[in-house]
Amino acid sequence: KVYPVRVALSTGGDALIANLALEGTSKTPIDFIIKGDLPDVAMLGRVANWNLMGVPHMHLDISGGMDVHKITIRKSKINLRGTEFVVSGEYDWGKKNDLIQLDVYSKNVRLDKVFPGLYSGGHVRPNRALNVFHDIPLFGEFFYDKTVRLGVGFDNFVVYKELNLKDTKVAVNVANAKGRIDVKSNVANGDINVGVDLDIASDGRIGLQVASRARNVQIGRLLHEINQDNLIAELPMGFDFYIQANGMDLSQIMQTMTGPIRVYSM
Repeated sequence: KVYPVRVALSTGGDALIANLALEGTSKTPIDFIIKGDLPDVAMLGRVANWNLMGVPHMHLDISGGMDVHKITIRKSKINLRGTEFVVSGEYDWGKKNDLIQLDVYSKNVRLDKVFPGLYSGGHVRPNRALNVFHDIPLFGEFFYDKTVRLGVGFDNFVVYKELNLKDTKVAVNVANAKGRIDVKSNVANGDINVGVDLDIASDGRIGLQVASRARNVQIGRLLHEINQDNLIAELPMGFDFYIQANGMDLSQIMQTMTGPIRVYSM
């Protein structure tokens, strides 16, 4: 027997409505559709006198289902500050190694729109030795016994001013404490390819080998996209590098990097 349930919640905007189909015995939502604006959790917290951090405006259109050991998200849409992401995936904790699978796609992403104030210049220098990679974790212990399949695709990815990474594709695969990351993109009319091999130790230490190749990147166009005109026209460039490193966090990775880098005009 299946019990249909409908729940609505609103703190402004379109109400967040969840239509659930609950399995008769376990009451697991074997099927669900969630649509509407994500509620302002900070406002909900104030009702209970809790100080909760606010979340950005987000519109959800999510469908999926659950069973006793797996949750699945079918092709769904998340609109974050006007930027639409199409997502699908699953998390299966019933296998020997948990399976995490996620695919994310968007036609157009502007970082300064998704994260307003990212380049506002309001950063205050911390009162310590400057280290931009300070204590950034790599979560090696988490990934050691997981199987991960991640795919990201952005047709246009504007990262800074008008610097646009076109047709960007990222594929991440981790299994049996080994991983592979592949990145492809087009920057300033040039093609860039990056490949990363990972070895994950049981204590979370990650050893990596990174190889990259770029061809015909137009330096003049790149400077134009970050609003630095009249410096260089065209100047196609290429680069190759192979780097090895290991560490528990990003700071250790940066400290142990070794390998050749070659940059040249074409």
